Amino acid sequence: EGQGNASSLLQEALELCGGLGEVLPETYPLVGGRYLVDAKPGALVRRHESVESEVSGEILPGGVVTVLEVGRTEVGRTRIYTEHARLLAVGSTLENGGALPE
Repeated sequence: EGQGNASSLLQEALELCGGLGEVLPETYPLVGGRYLVDAKPGALVRRHESVESEVSGEILPGGVVTVLEVGRTEVGRTRIYTEHARLLAVGSTLENGGALPE
Protein backbone atom coordinates (compact mmCIF):
# COMPACT_ATOMS: atom_id res chain seq x y z
CA GLU A 1 0.00 0.00 0.00
CA GLY A 2 2.75 2.43 0.96
CA GLN A 3 4.63 1.83 -2.28
CA GLY A 4 1.50 2.43 -4.38
CA ASN A 5 0.84 5.65 -2.48
CA ALA A 6 4.43 6.80 -3.01
CA SER A 7 4.10 6.05 -6.73
CA SER A 8 0.91 8.09 -7.04
CA LEU A 9 2.47 10.96 -5.07
CA LEU A 10 5.49 10.90 -7.39
CA GLN A 11 3.23 10.91 -10.45
CA GLU A 12 1.26 13.84 -9.02
CA ALA A 13 4.48 15.76 -8.31
CA LEU A 14 5.70 15.18 -11.89
CA GLU A 15 2.40 16.44 -13.28
CA LEU A 16 2.53 19.54 -11.07
CA CYS A 17 6.10 20.23 -12.16
CA GLY A 18 5.23 19.88 -15.83
CA GLY A 19 6.95 16.49 -16.22
CA LEU A 20 10.49 17.72 -15.55
CA GLY A 21 12.01 14.61 -17.04
CA GLU A 22 11.86 10.89 -16.87
CA VAL A 23 12.09 8.99 -13.62
CA LEU A 24 14.98 6.54 -13.67
CA PRO A 25 13.99 2.86 -13.67
CA GLU A 26 14.62 0.86 -10.52
CA THR A 27 17.54 -0.95 -12.15
CA TYR A 28 19.64 1.69 -13.88
CA PRO A 29 21.32 1.41 -16.29
CA LEU A 30 19.43 -1.31 -18.12
CA VAL A 31 21.22 -3.85 -20.31
CA GLY A 32 20.08 -3.09 -23.85
CA GLY A 33 19.14 0.45 -22.89
CA ARG A 34 20.24 3.33 -25.10
CA TYR A 35 21.42 6.49 -23.39
CA LEU A 36 22.41 9.96 -24.56
CA VAL A 37 25.70 11.33 -23.21
CA ASP A 38 24.83 14.55 -21.42
CA ALA A 39 28.06 15.04 -19.45
CA LYS A 40 30.16 18.08 -20.30
CA PRO A 41 32.79 18.15 -21.70
CA GLY A 42 32.00 14.47 -22.42
CA ALA A 43 32.36 10.93 -21.06
CA LEU A 44 35.60 8.96 -20.90
CA VAL A 45 35.73 5.41 -22.22
CA ARG A 46 38.05 3.15 -20.25
CA ARG A 47 39.63 -0.09 -21.39
CA HIS A 48 38.43 -2.05 -18.33
CA GLU A 49 35.75 -1.76 -15.66
CA SER A 50 38.02 -0.14 -13.07
CA VAL A 51 37.99 3.67 -12.92
CA GLU A 52 41.78 3.37 -12.67
CA SER A 53 42.11 1.62 -16.05
CA GLU A 54 43.57 3.25 -19.14
CA VAL A 55 41.41 5.79 -20.98
CA SER A 56 40.90 4.60 -24.56
CA GLY A 57 38.40 7.12 -25.86
CA GLU A 58 35.82 9.78 -25.19
CA ILE A 59 32.24 10.41 -26.18
CA LEU A 60 31.20 14.03 -26.66
CA PRO A 61 27.84 15.35 -25.45
CA GLY A 62 25.06 14.13 -27.71
CA GLY A 63 26.69 10.75 -28.39
CA VAL A 64 24.55 7.66 -27.93
CA VAL A 65 25.61 4.48 -26.10
CA THR A 66 23.95 1.08 -25.78
CA VAL A 67 24.59 -0.80 -22.53
CA LEU A 68 25.86 -4.33 -23.19
CA GLU A 69 26.65 -5.32 -19.61
CA VAL A 70 26.56 -3.73 -16.17
CA GLY A 71 29.63 -3.71 -13.94
CA ARG A 72 30.34 -6.58 -11.60
CA THR A 73 32.74 -4.91 -9.19
CA GLU A 74 32.33 -1.17 -9.83
CA VAL A 75 28.91 0.39 -9.17
CA GLY A 76 27.60 2.39 -12.13
CA ARG A 77 30.17 1.02 -14.59
CA THR A 78 29.01 -0.52 -17.86
CA ARG A 79 30.35 -2.15 -21.01
CA ILE A 80 28.92 -0.21 -23.94
CA TYR A 81 28.58 -0.13 -27.69
CA THR A 82 28.75 3.20 -29.48
CA GLU A 83 29.55 4.64 -32.86
CA HIS A 84 30.16 8.06 -31.33
CA ALA A 85 33.46 7.52 -29.49
CA ARG A 86 36.58 9.38 -30.43
CA LEU A 87 39.56 7.06 -29.94
CA LEU A 88 42.54 8.31 -27.99
CA ALA A 89 46.09 7.28 -28.81
CA VAL A 90 47.48 4.51 -26.60
CA GLY A 91 49.60 6.03 -23.85
CA SER A 92 48.40 9.56 -24.55
CA THR A 93 47.49 11.96 -21.81
CA LEU A 94 44.38 14.04 -21.62
CA GLU A 95 46.50 17.21 -21.44
CA ASN A 96 47.46 16.81 -25.10
CA GLY A 97 43.94 15.87 -26.10
CA GLY A 98 44.88 12.28 -26.82
CA ALA A 99 44.36 12.76 -30.53
CA LEU A 100 45.52 9.98 -32.82
CA PRO A 101 48.44 10.92 -35.08
CA GLU A 102 47.42 11.77 -38.63
